[in-house]
Amino acid sequence: MTTIFLVEDEVYALKVLQQKILDLNEDYEIVGTADNGVSALEQLPDVSPDIVITDIRMPDMDGLSLIEKLKNAGCTALPVIISGYQEFDYAQQAVRLGVADYLLKPVDLEELRRCLASCKKRVKRRRKNIISFFVGDDSLSFEAAMGQDTFFLIYIIISNPLSTVETMIHPNVRYIPNNEMERLFPKRHSKQFIHCFDGFFSNEKVMILNYSDIEAQMLDATLQQFVRNLQEVSQEYITVFHTVTNKQAMAASVRQCYNGAIANIVLGQTGVFASLPRQNAPAETLSDIVDLYALLIQQKQPDLLRSNIRRLFQSWSKKQRPYIDERNDLVFLLNSLKQKFLLKKEFDYNSLYFLENIISFSANNSEFADNFCYFLIEMFMNNEPETKTGEDLVETILAYFKNNLSSNVSLQTLEEEMGLSKVYLCRVFKKYKGTSLIEYFTRLKIEKAKELMIQFPDLSLRKVSESLGFNDVYYFSKVFKKVTGIAPSEMRACEQRL
Repeated sequence: MTTIFLVEDEVYALKVLQQKILDLNEDYEIVGTADNGVSALEQLPDVSPDIVITDIRMPDMDGLSLIEKLKNAGCTALPVIISGYQEFDYAQQAVRLGVADYLLKPVDLEELRRCLASCKKRVKRRRKNIISFFVGDDSLSFEAAMGQDTFFLIYIIISNPLSTVETMIHPNVRYIPNNEMERLFPKRHSKQFIHCFDGFFSNEKVMILNYSDIEAQMLDATLQQFVRNLQEVSQEYITVFHTVTNKQAMAASVRQCYNGAIANIVLGQTGVFASLPRQNAPAETLSDIVDLYALLIQQKQPDLLRSNIRRLFQSWSKKQRPYIDERNDLVFLLNSLKQKFLLKKEFDYNSLYFLENIISFSANNSEFADNFCYFLIEMFMNNEPETKTGEDLVETILAYFKNNLSSNVSLQTLEEEMGLSKVYLCRVFKKYKGTSLIEYFTRLKIEKAKELMIQFPDLSLRKVSESLGFNDVYYFSKVFKKVTGIAPSEMRACEQRL
């Protein structure tokens, strides 16, 4: 998706230009508009568009002044001038400022198509989802002006990883916009090239740096400072894996870094890595642990069960056991217990899904042990809280969601509001609604966004996204497309045709 910001002081001309871009029926997203340069300058840092199309003559600040200020501020958006004035000096100034194109009013549709197609190829900040590399149908295209063919590739996971395909939104980690990630990265010089795009899940990022911008021996110290900056913002532990790659090997290197980051995660610990961890000693015999837990469950011994689970997790902590090994063992344990107690027909839960929900609000192995124990006791000993029925609880949650669509509701918030544990809330909601709490809440937000866009067709996507608690219009557009199957601009175009 290529994002566009429009600056035009004539309301009618602005509407015509918006409609022409929609009529192109291409992968373009209008992420905001302004009626003068001053207003545009205030909005642009928040939306970080790929292209800025601006009129030349406007009150307060003209288009050329706007472009000059954006350039001085380090904005990488490609500027396009549109004007009814054909004076040669405007064109000369525009060329000096690096304007991508110069269009005349009234804008011809085919000229607009050609201009935007050309800009799309030149866009430096192509935000991509990592899935495009996994399926092998995409590649990065950097301009020759960037210099060498060699890059530092960095994969970042904020807090614990997710892997189930039921969600792409981490339930307990706020989304950090790509431009904010780039600002957090220590700069060696003003023209240093840093390119950030989203990983597969909302708490994952990929960053690419030009190899010549940072000395290899300085990279580790730079990454350590970056991680400290990121921790201050996110208040989460961070796992980073990095390597050196070139354009041709980029897709394979991304997969390598993703796998390397996952393999090195130890719950509650931050680390920067460039190699896979050493093999740990074999874990305890899982069949013996299953038999012990099953016996304690049968005998209704929650305290003994809790102490044994804590002992197991403490031994994992001492061994610095990677998260992925812990998770695989616990999936086996849960599935074995489910089979022993014949719960499959009574309550068919996905072990990996519930484990990841538990881990998502566990800051370390100690919290993970307590949450996991609570889940086992509640699931297998039938010690559910004597409060509302499941149906009533879900209705209460839904009412709370609908009254707080403009907020960023977390699992911690719900636990405090409902007076029930996160583990219990996640399990009950999944049972009755077939999805996670945060995923359902996100879908409600997108449904509300559709209503706002239909009711107020002139409302910018930035204002729509902000009104629903999204702190990044690009991320809002990505989530919107995941939920509805189409981009917000496509939906608006369809509504206008009806």
